[in-house]
Amino acid sequence: LQSKPVAMPPLRVLHCKVLPPKNGTVDGIASVPTELEHAEKEPEPEKDPAEVQAEEEMAKELARLEREEKARCEVCEAVVEATQLDVSVADVVALRLCRTKLLDALQAAQQAELPRVERQLAEQQRRRLHNALQDMKGQLRVSCRIRPLSAKEKAQQSDHAVYAVDSSHVGIVLPELPPRVFEFDSVFRPDCPQQVMEEIFDDCRDLVQSAVDGHNVTVMTYGQTGAGKTYTLFGNKSQEGLAQYMIREVFARLGDQESELSEHPKVTVCGSALELYNNHFIDLLRPIDRTGRQSPGVKVCVDSEGCVQVDGLAQLVA
Repeated sequence: LQSKPVAMPPLRVLHCKVLPPKNGTVDGIASVPTELEHAEKEPEPEKDPAEVQAEEEMAKELARLEREEKARCEVCEAVVEATQLDVSVADVVALRLCRTKLLDALQAAQQAELPRVERQLAEQQRRRLHNALQDMKGQLRVSCRIRPLSAKEKAQQSDHAVYAVDSSHVGIVLPELPPRVFEFDSVFRPDCPQQVMEEIFDDCRDLVQSAVDGHNVTVMTYGQTGAGKTYTLFGNKSQEGLAQYMIREVFARLGDQESELSEHPKVTVCGSALELYNNHFIDLLRPIDRTGRQSPGVKVCVDSEGCVQVDGLAQLVA
């Protein structure tokens, strides 16, 4: 028999040293530092400031392109979904969801600074859905806000003459007769004034967008003296009215479209305040005399195109 040579594994030598005794005993053995541990680490070369700046600019550019692509995909998806939606058979919930998706996509596109031409189709679909919602609600809407009892009425232990049946019906209490129920587009209960005011504003918020889109919009209050008409529109020191909410919303909507409006002539917002009191028109932006009259007075007329104009009415530029 012939034996074959067997390959032996390479030998590894561990260098050790004995630590000096501690308290008369050997404390232990530790390995001798290797040459790599003794070797000093070579310092990394400093980068050129121009190279660092170029890398940062490249990273920013890549992030910008990524945001643009993401916003572009969101706009395309929202436009396709809106285009496939048939407004003649869709309900209010479907219209609102689709419009909200378009608004979110348009906002992302504005933040990503997409060109206006890439947002134009989405804006057209947004207007189409918005107008469909307004048509579904009706060109003329009537809402009812129930006034809470005053301090005097509570002291007299008075009861409510009207009550909210639900969000669209109001019942009237009649002595010795069954209550009568009337239907409205919306009914606001006499609860917390702040919460009720926000609900009223949410019901009218879309009218601001209609005005920004170029439509004529009117919000008016009607009722007997003490019903809360002025309070609902203008509020008081502790509670804002609908006018303050709507004015802020006008500038918010214009701010959202700032990038689009920059390509068009400058937009100017003007305001006037006209009151009809005891069959007399009063310009609230001009002083009145002791009798409550103004000179010269304002005059309501109709122009050649059939639009109502108020001559002599003061205007303030916001």
